[in-house]
Amino acid sequence: VVEDSDGERVAVCRHCRLPLGEYGYAQDGKSQGLMHGECAAQVMLQDRRQEEEARRRQEAEVKQARREEYDIGWRPTEIPCNAEAATRLGCDVVPRGLCCLVLEEDAVRLAPTFEPAGALNLEYLSVALRVRR
Repeated sequence: VVEDSDGERVAVCRHCRLPLGEYGYAQDGKSQGLMHGECAAQVMLQDRRQEEEARRRQEAEVKQARREEYDIGWRPTEIPCNAEAATRLGCDVVPRGLCCLVLEEDAVRLAPTFEPAGALNLEYLSVALRVRR
């Protein structure tokens, strides 16, 4: 509550410091420091955003802790290279390590490719085929 230029006592919004008018809203049932409806909505929205951000941060910390505890996730050094697997399978040249499968009339063969979209990782393929058996 402040005095205006006429000397009258006027209630002001706790958030924006402008005169309240006829209605004021309390936050969390506290009657001290009333606010405009719009200001109360802004404060509630800001509080919810902070709670959501804190929740996301907590989830990210737990996720990272689990990744470290159980050694989950990929590192560039762990990605297998096609060159060694291609040599074992008898593929001549593997440009930049890229190879693909070619379907012929009654067989599938391994072939080198320059197109990353058509390439596959031979180590992953061999694991998948072993699992399928």
